[in-house]
Amino acid sequence: MQIAIFILSILLGIAAAFIIVLAMAYFRSGRERDRATREAIEGLRAQFATIASEELASRTRSLVEQNRDEVSSIAGGLRDELLRSMSELRSATEKAVRETSEIGAKMLTGVSGVRDSAERLGRKAEGLEQALAGGGQRQGIWGEAVMARIFELSGLREKENYWLQEGEGGAGRPDAEVRDPAGRILIIDSKTSLTAYLKACNAQTDAEAAQFIREHVASVRKHIAELAAKDYIGRLRREHPDRKYIPNVAMFVPSEAAHAAAIASDPSLLQFAAEKGVSIVTPTTLQPYLRIVALAWQQDTVERNHAEIISKAGLLVKRVDAALASLEALGSSIEKAGGEFEKVMALVGRREGTHSFVKPAQDLVALGVKMGKARSRAISGSEGTDAEQGS
Repeated sequence: MQIAIFILSILLGIAAAFIIVLAMAYFRSGRERDRATREAIEGLRAQFATIASEELASRTRSLVEQNRDEVSSIAGGLRDELLRSMSELRSATEKAVRETSEIGAKMLTGVSGVRDSAERLGRKAEGLEQALAGGGQRQGIWGEAVMARIFELSGLREKENYWLQEGEGGAGRPDAEVRDPAGRILIIDSKTSLTAYLKACNAQTDAEAAQFIREHVASVRKHIAELAAKDYIGRLRREHPDRKYIPNVAMFVPSEAAHAAAIASDPSLLQFAAEKGVSIVTPTTLQPYLRIVALAWQQDTVERNHAEIISKAGLLVKRVDAALASLEALGSSIEKAGGEFEKVMALVGRREGTHSFVKPAQDLVALGVKMGKARSRAISGSEGTDAEQGS
């Protein structure tokens, strides 16, 4: 912008000089005037060219130096900012590398732990699958263990609210009995059907899986029929006619998946069980039922405690009332005794009267009968008498 202004000023100077020359040449005549004009113009052109060149060079050097200073200043600021940004970037990069390394180490540790846990879980699952596939007895033990754990978590008290079959002595008896506060008893027996179901899960083809599922349904149906044939309710009612048994027996199936597969394949199993007086329960249905019974027992305990508190409070009120009556009688007796005391004191007092025996006692003292100081003061009524007796 400054260079453009400078060039414009030069052009304006040249134009002014040219006008001056034309004015001078106007007064000359002919060829001399033209030649003089050309020479003057050439001289002015050369002079202005020299001046313009020098001024342009000076301005250029000045601008170059000014630009160099500005560029140096800007470049210095940019360099400092760049160095600072690079330093921050390097620090952030180093921190990110450290954190990444730490996270990587933790992830490796976590992955290793998860892998170990998965391996242990896999081994346990394989062991459980092998154990469950080993036969009905092992499956039955596992089912009873699952049911016992549900009872432990229910909040009920064993031997008070429920009873579990123990040892071989319980053969021929149900696996569990649950009693509610109303005295009604629910009989529960665990039945585990997993052999065919596990085969269906490991089947290679859909046809094989469908065949094993049919076998699984048949096994569940067989368990229902066998449980109904045991007639637990009839036998227990004959043994304990005073107890109230719920007329349906609960058949506990410990595997939700096995139960769902059987019902999905043959929904008529539920109707078949109902006709046999059997209700199929699983962990997700048994646990809420037991929890409801536990809450009912807690409410029953609160109500019984409340009744006991009311009874104790009534007894306490009766005893307090009896105590108040006794205190009133005692107060009356004390008042009566106080009146009698006043009468006696009137008879034995110092006042002389027809019935007073103080005067005869004083006469006896006067005749020389020795008495204690207290009795002497009581009879004489003065300290002087005591003093005289003492002398």
